[in-house]
Formats: sequence, structure tokens, C-alpha cells
Amino acid sequence: VLALIQLSSADGLSSVGLVIAFIGIGLLFFGEIKALIQKDVIRLLIYSTIAQLGEIIATIGLGTYLGMVSGLYHLLNLVILRSMMFPTAFILVNRLRSRQITSL
Repeated sequence: VLALIQLSSADGLSSVGLVIAFIGIGLLFFGEIKALIQKDVIRLLIYSTIAQLGEIIATIGLGTYLGMVSGLYHLLNLVILRSMMFPTAFILVNRLRSRQITSL
């Protein structure tokens, strides 16, 4: 993600930033659509994380100061949240002996 900041311009949306933003939007849609059809808890979290990373990449790709700050802030929140969500999901899966959402 930090390499994307170096590629995008700090002056606004450039052609490289536009490509980065479209890649991020593609990841966002891919992750959300795949997460919606999942029956597995762990895969749901993984695809949701991919979607959130796509949102972060899209905001950083905008190339504005606010886009960069909000993207990095979102990344920090994502790391903190997912570092608690994945172990919790693994504990639930281990206790219930099933990864299916319907059995939770």
C-alpha cells in the first residue's frame, strides 16, 4: 500500500492514480460479491478484507492529501479490527467444529 502512495501524485488524480483507483474499485466489487455468496465464515472474512483493501487502494489512488490520509487511517483500522476478528472466528470454528455460517 505504501508503494501505491509513491506512485500516485500528491497534486490530485493523475493517469497512474486513475489506474490505481480503478484497480481498487475492481478489488472492492470482487471482494464484496464473493463475500456475499460465501457460506464459510473464514472465507467471508478473507473476501471482506480484500474488499476493504480495494477501498483503501481506491482512496489512495485519488492522489489527494485527504485521500491518502483517509486511506492510511482506514488501513490502520483494518489491521486492528482484523487482528481481533480472525482469532475470534478461529475460536468459534474450533468450538463449534464447523465453518458454515448456518451452524453458527
